[in-house]
Amino acid sequence: MKFKKDHIVNLIILLAGVINPLTYFISPGILLLSLLIEVVGLYFLLDSFEKKLWVIYLFLFQYFSIAILNIKLYDLMTLLVLGTVYVNPRKTLKRATIYDHRIQVMLFCIILILPVLVVFSMKLSLAFVEYMRYLMCLVILVIFSSSKVDLLKIRIFFLPLVLSNLATGVILYFLTYKLFGYYPFEGPIFTVDYHYHEIEHRLSGFSSDPNKYYLYFFSIVLVVDLLEETYSRIVQIKANRIRLLCIGAAVLSLSRVAFLSALGYAAVRYFRVKLLRRNNKLYFQILVFTVIFLGVNFNSIVDLLDSSIRFLTELAGRERTLAYAPSLTESNRMRIWVESINLIKNNWLTGYGLFSWKAFLPYPPHNTILNLLLDFGIVGLTLYLYLYWPVLKRCYLESYIFLFLLPFMTLDLQSYRLFYILLSVVLFKSVYIRLPQKHENLPYRAGTIK
Repeated sequence: MKFKKDHIVNLIILLAGVINPLTYFISPGILLLSLLIEVVGLYFLLDSFEKKLWVIYLFLFQYFSIAILNIKLYDLMTLLVLGTVYVNPRKTLKRATIYDHRIQVMLFCIILILPVLVVFSMKLSLAFVEYMRYLMCLVILVIFSSSKVDLLKIRIFFLPLVLSNLATGVILYFLTYKLFGYYPFEGPIFTVDYHYHEIEHRLSGFSSDPNKYYLYFFSIVLVVDLLEETYSRIVQIKANRIRLLCIGAAVLSLSRVAFLSALGYAAVRYFRVKLLRRNNKLYFQILVFTVIFLGVNFNSIVDLLDSSIRFLTELAGRERTLAYAPSLTESNRMRIWVESINLIKNNWLTGYGLFSWKAFLPYPPHNTILNLLLDFGIVGLTLYLYLYWPVLKRCYLESYIFLFLLPFMTLDLQSYRLFYILLSVVLFKSVYIRLPQKHENLPYRAGTIK
């Protein structure tokens, strides 16, 4: 019976990817009704709280640009979970099996520091919004880490979720750019404001921009890689289909960072798995040699990257972007980084307060490190990096560099919710994958889970 229910859940997820973009252009109200019916169906079909939490959250995150009473759907779900399941703080703390004390340090520091920063920020309303984003990230971290989830069981829903988001992106692209035009919606109860650009036509689904769209797929790959890394010595986990589909979907967003990340991840992973046969010692030696080589030939590498970025930009049909970002050193992003660094020098210890870029810069720094330094200074950045350090230790190096670090250094992701879910998997014992009983005593790579 469980087997059939899971397949019905997958069918609902897949059909939603096709039906929801079509219903939106019929009537936004029908889309909202459709989402409600789908979520209720998933809730009753999924047989455990942990499955409901993971599957419904990842499903609603695909509808990033939809908000009810100015609250994103995925945040609304988080608040509902917090209000109905985690009312008792003692119960919450009892369920969370914390094995890394850094999360306790981080929680107390953020809870104490953020209200002070809100009070002293230059614009209270913007700072309050940013404060709430961080608070929601902490709530998500606690909720997901408290759920004793078996990721081997959750993993069967990853492929339908990826296919659903991809189908939504493709259908919405054709409805918007080829048939009906851009159709935002702002009503008294809910709003829909997905990405649109009249010149650069890019796949983004119901996300607010193409970067959020491709990051969804990268996040799925990161969780799958973490799952494989955790139990690769006991169970062989075959996830290349999911990886390939996610990387392909991310590239369809026509983001240059997605192009470079996908290419780097695929090349290094193939090199490590197929050519080096997972020889980590040799892999590390080659990595050190590569870093030294890149350092010695830095100028030539920059020129090569400039040529590659120009080629990828033209290939994606984004020639307009070259007008303000013709190269790495002459891009608007590099200019805003220089301005941000100059500001940080004047107040490097504690920063300028939440949402401080709004007072000094024309647009955000598009760099998580610089954004954290502007807002919290070196104190806040140290706490943040201290919290995320275990991600480096647990993830494959190619996953960390190309799917996490590269977007981290080129986008503002300090409150990106899916990365906090990834962090919850890394930091807490309770969400580590529990091996099926029949595989518990098997030798290295004896079991196989497709």
